[in-house]
Amino acid sequence: MSDTFGDRIPPDAREALYRENARARQSPARLAPEAIGDDTSVAVLGLEQGTISRLYRCGIVRLRDLLDHCVEDLWRRVGRHGIADILDRLDRSGIPLPSLTDQARWRLGLLSREAAVVALDADTPVADLWPRLGQPLVDTLLRRGLLRLRDLAPQDDEAVLQLYRLGRANLGRIRELLEAALGSTDEADHRWLGKGIEVIREREQNGRRRTRSVEPATHNDRPAARRTTPGSPGGLHRGLPP
Repeated sequence: MSDTFGDRIPPDAREALYRENARARQSPARLAPEAIGDDTSVAVLGLEQGTISRLYRCGIVRLRDLLDHCVEDLWRRVGRHGIADILDRLDRSGIPLPSLTDQARWRLGLLSREAAVVALDADTPVADLWPRLGQPLVDTLLRRGLLRLRDLAPQDDEAVLQLYRLGRANLGRIRELLEAALGSTDEADHRWLGKGIEVIREREQNGRRRTRSVEPATHNDRPAARRTTPGSPGGLHRGLPP
């Protein structure tokens, strides 16, 4: 038997909350932060029916309770659509939105990876490069001790080989990132990143040359087909009279 908070709200009280929420949704009003008391109902936001129902069921019936929850906890309770609804209604009501990083907004489905803004220079933390490189590659680079964008610029064959082992496509993403960062670096960093780009391009070209040098098998290289004679047990002649 379910024992959620919403199940323990008296039906009359629950219906009153739903009616208040419906009125606020039809006639949204801006709320002054100082007018929000400890007992102000979350229904003043005028949320969608599904969102308000999920909040009630997990015990969030006061606006203070809602504002005190971290966004990721709310995400687990009401889902991405519910989070978007809550943030939209908070904004419409004039209540300050919680401070969210672009990464948190992306994880919540509120921001596309392409729309996330990353300031690129030699000292940009690798952890901030997830919109350009993807989170799995960023995690791998961090595990390898590559913490700044400058660390991704290989200066010798051994360093580029370590990056090449991450896959040719990932190496290309890193090169494109270094190229994008060239315009916002000083002279010393520009030379450092430029050298890294040159080393990566050479590795990419060597990889393409090695791929082209492997010729596909020709007709003459194929093993000779087994010849069959009438009466032999194999091949297309099987079962035919001699």
